[in-house]
Amino acid sequence: MRRERVITMSPAGVTWLALLEGGYCLDAYKDQAGVWTISAGCTYYSPGVRVKKGDRLKDVEAAEMLFRQRLAEFEGYVDAATRDDLTPTEFDSLVSFCFNIGPGEFRTCTAVKRFNQRTSSRSVAEAMGWYHNITDPTTGKLVYNEGVMERRRCEAYLLMYGIFKTQRQPKPEPPA
Repeated sequence: MRRERVITMSPAGVTWLALLEGGYCLDAYKDQAGVWTISAGCTYYSPGVRVKKGDRLKDVEAAEMLFRQRLAEFEGYVDAATRDDLTPTEFDSLVSFCFNIGPGEFRTCTAVKRFNQRTSSRSVAEAMGWYHNITDPTTGKLVYNEGVMERRRCEAYLLMYGIFKTQRQPKPEPPA
């Protein structure tokens, strides 16, 4: 039986990604790489309109709406770059990964190539784990970041086992 093509994140996936991004923040803040961010990991409002110091969203509904608008773009990037038979949790995992590393990097990364070639999910997860650095805002150099690595572990766990896990949460037992 052929399943329907997945082109949007599941409701659980949207909630999970917002949690991975630290929840909905109404006031602009600098992320670990020194980039102005608002809502749940949003660095711009629309193409060309970046978040800046002093920006404030009206309420949580506005933050959720902005997040969902940005998310729709990333769902499209993942849909365009991957094969059409993803499970909902594979799609959710890959959208989170794309949301974090950006669409340009996502389209050409080894993880996507491996996924599309149907290599093992463990092999795909390994390649996702190579994206564990941030740009140090002081030096401009790439540096290892344990928070990003933990996020990769969460994304990999969802990809491999179909179970949502967030940072600093005990790892659930994989299905038998």
